[in-house]
Amino acid sequence: MDDIRRVATNTLMRVAGSKAREEKTVLWHGVKIVVRPFLSFGEYLSAVRSILDSCCGEDGVPHREVFDISARSSIVSAYALVRLPSSMDDVSYLLFASDLYDTIISNVCSAQVESILQSVKDILGWR
Repeated sequence: MDDIRRVATNTLMRVAGSKAREEKTVLWHGVKIVVRPFLSFGEYLSAVRSILDSCCGEDGVPHREVFDISARSSIVSAYALVRLPSSMDDVSYLLFASDLYDTIISNVCSAQVESILQSVKDILGWR
């Protein structure tokens, strides 16, 4: 039987490359937005925490009705170098009526975004 050897970490990282970690600039209706296609582990955890925190009301109870806007705003903030407005009406417009969210999400690692959203739902016990 042939000798089985593990592939070294350096080899794995070299093959995977750093392309997914590189920031890129995307155009959104003529506006240049810097997007990070992949979050580090710490940034991933921060995105999960941000969604959890913004889903909970003052009573500490999570509210399903704000999950979508909380998730979208946290995802955009985590992956893109943008500052969202302080008005929830304006945030809602940007994230649901315009194509800003779709532009950002189409330039990031979709598996990582799905993992973030699923982690939040699992923590909250939502199906």
